[in-house]
Amino acid sequence: MEIEHRLRDSISAEPLPPTESAEILILRARSENGSIDSLASDQRSLHIIDDFPEKKRAEDELNEQVESLLLDKVDNGDKLATFQLAQFYFEQDDYKRSLIYYEKIKDTDPQAQFQLGVMYHDGLGTTADHEKGHEYMLKVANNLHSSNQHLIHVAQYNVGRSHFEGCGVKQSDTEAERWWLLAANDGHPKASIKAQTALGMYYCREESLDYKKVTCSSSKAWFPLGYNART
Repeated sequence: MEIEHRLRDSISAEPLPPTESAEILILRARSENGSIDSLASDQRSLHIIDDFPEKKRAEDELNEQVESLLLDKVDNGDKLATFQLAQFYFEQDDYKRSLIYYEKIKDTDPQAQFQLGVMYHDGLGTTADHEKGHEYMLKVANNLHSSNQHLIHVAQYNVGRSHFEGCGVKQSDTEAERWWLLAANDGHPKASIKAQTALGMYYCREESLDYKKVTCSSSKAWFPLGYNART
């Protein structure tokens, strides 16, 4: 039972892999207008401001510039800027506006689909809809296009997690294992570490105990992790 509890406690969702920060976005946008030097100076100054109210004011000013620049690009039909604006709002915890812009590109942008999967699962900016969240995450997990490589394994892990918990989809240990094996990708360092760890614990639990896999000495790095979790 202890392993079961540890497994359930350890399988928190994988977030979207890191994207460009607001600072980088505004640096790029300003550079297109030939004023990157002044902004770089603004950024350096921001890091050495000791007065909290003044630093907060400067950060708010920069955020306003980011929002304005991205809104202009979105108005001109820039789909990348649409994702960046949605992500900007998401990172500001403005989930309702974030959802609006993710929805605009949900049919063509896997990163937007991933975030919609998270938001519908967790009820961020909308009423929680686990089935809809699972459907969006499944789209990303099944999208094998080369441009989607940075998302596939984290999405596969999340799909496996949904099956294991029976959240938005019928509970199935078999499906959870299948998706986690895909996400773990034979222990590849660029695959999902959470999937590798979850598999180690999964093979140590009473219901799915498999000593051959736990003690395997191959490249499957998650097995020793699972074995250690058992002790």
